[in-house]
Amino acid sequence: MQYYKVPGLSVAIIKDFAIDTVLTYGIQDIETKIPVTNTTRFQAASISKAISAVVALHEVEQKQLSLTDDISTYLTAWQIPQVGTNETITLAHLLSHTAGINVPGYTGYDANRPMPPITTILNGRAGDGESEKVRKTGKVGKEFTYSGGGYSIVQKALEDRTGHSFAELSNRSLFQPLGLSNTSFGTSFNQSESQRMASGHLKSGASINGKWRNYPEAAGGLWTSTTDMAKLIIEIQKSYHNRSNKVLSQQMTRQMLTPFKNPIYGLGFYLDGKTDNLYFSHNGNNVGFQANFIAHTQNGYGVVVMTNSDAGNLLIKEIFTAVSYQYGWQGFPCK
Repeated sequence: MQYYKVPGLSVAIIKDFAIDTVLTYGIQDIETKIPVTNTTRFQAASISKAISAVVALHEVEQKQLSLTDDISTYLTAWQIPQVGTNETITLAHLLSHTAGINVPGYTGYDANRPMPPITTILNGRAGDGESEKVRKTGKVGKEFTYSGGGYSIVQKALEDRTGHSFAELSNRSLFQPLGLSNTSFGTSFNQSESQRMASGHLKSGASINGKWRNYPEAAGGLWTSTTDMAKLIIEIQKSYHNRSNKVLSQQMTRQMLTPFKNPIYGLGFYLDGKTDNLYFSHNGNNVGFQANFIAHTQNGYGVVVMTNSDAGNLLIKEIFTAVSYQYGWQGFPCK
């Protein structure tokens, strides 16, 4: 941590479909010096996409959406520009990054300013965090093109279809059923919540201006602890074996963790290995935060690491390697 100038981190290790240990190091913020604990919230960044996929698939099982219907049928106030008359973009395309949609990621917004609505973000007019207008720029269903913009379309479709904000929907359908009390999509927090939130830090070790950037998008706006993240991963592992189905059925979980048009990605998760030796994972990089997790479907093990630093990934790789050796995980794809 000293070498990489990482002020704080948390590690949750999963063994036999249960949390084996949670390790915390350092501080949430270089100014307040509040220690990192097992309830400290970090920005999960693009890990949000995996969690958003679970929320969307839950709504599929609730008959609110379909994986195979044209996503435009669920969009009311906004439609995807530049889609040809003979092209159909589905929820499955968007979740698997095969819809040919632009905008790989978002840079966040000043935490002291009002947040733009998702329609404004989709239209590319969102002030200091302005990005391109979300549109189709590639061929549908042909290749993997990583797209945060695609997940913003999913967010808009879910909000239009259910009448709830994405933050409310994810809390109701996923976080509450799993008892994830330190997890939320949101950009406004009370004093108690703020005291448990890590601040982002640059590679120099300095705190970023305003403590953190806000991300109102489903593509990168998740705040969570490693403890809560591990609980969610365990639910996925158990659902894969039909041992728990609090959010998704076994069939849907297995479909989620099956490659879609690309061998390395399913519906919201990176995949490595074959069915009897399958790892699922996702990493995340927001301004001032880096995080990653990887888990095994068959043997019920995994590890989550979250940091409050732009240099976190360098340390995360070392921690992944150390944990895999310490626990004797075979074929662990450290990347």
